[in-house]
Amino acid sequence: MTHYSKKAYKLAVTLRSSKTILVEGPTDKKVLSRLFLSHSLATGTQGSYVIDEADLIKDEELYGYGHKAKVLAVAETLESLPEKFNWLVDREWDDINLNQRPIKYEYKEPQGQGFRTKGHSIENYWFDQEIYENYLRQNYGGDLPHGFFIDFRENFNSAIVLAAAFSLVAYKNSLINKCSDCIRAKHIHHEGITLSITHGFDDSLARRAVQEKISDQVNHEARKLGDEPSEIVRWISHGHLGEEMLRACIAYIASRHTANAGIIEAIERGNKTAKLAHDSDQIAQLAPEKIEPLWDLVQWAT
Repeated sequence: MTHYSKKAYKLAVTLRSSKTILVEGPTDKKVLSRLFLSHSLATGTQGSYVIDEADLIKDEELYGYGHKAKVLAVAETLESLPEKFNWLVDREWDDINLNQRPIKYEYKEPQGQGFRTKGHSIENYWFDQEIYENYLRQNYGGDLPHGFFIDFRENFNSAIVLAAAFSLVAYKNSLINKCSDCIRAKHIHHEGITLSITHGFDDSLARRAVQEKISDQVNHEARKLGDEPSEIVRWISHGHLGEEMLRACIAYIASRHTANAGIIEAIERGNKTAKLAHDSDQIAQLAPEKIEPLWDLVQWAT
């Protein structure tokens, strides 16, 4: 792969006949590429564009920068090329008071050049019951009974709340990296009408040299978030941690319906490439207002 300094990248963008979109990573590129395909098939036209990932740019001035910070730094040097260059980054929790209840979550329309996801990350766009159920029916419809799908529907909102609570507690305790790929179906418990995590998760974190015991904090946060509209809560979940929690909850529900260990593990953390392809395809079929501002970026490029 050819890498560019900031200066060389600006020159490359300037010389290209196509438009350029800079994104943080491969998931963003995959989703946008699927949206571009939908647009070209629907309109019969194909725009001239290139989607670059932040890893393409290597510059001493950007040493230690995360992908989002790198995109924003590069975008600053290309402000003079609004007709040729645009970008997309995760909103994360910018401009959101995470301690406020009720949550005041507002999506701000893009002003000029540059786009930020509506929710924390691009993954939040498919934190949707119908999208998850479509994937489960497609891949496990012959293995999971009718009762599982009823159970799944009844508990999906609780799983969304737990995903957000898990995200916020991990963030407040500076444990996002430590919590990554740690939650499992065996750490989920069903209490009445809500899902919660068990102290077994604390034991798993302890094996990663984490002293904090956060399971009670997560369950407490989930109780507070339970009164918030799920349509808001879905957007404040951390993209990766939230998806891991959702998959763990669904795998736990499958275990309640005698799913075998292979299916539980597959739902929990398997088939990531196939699931991303499915989810990208699903959101490409949604109305533009459901996935703002991604369609705006497609329209800019085409």
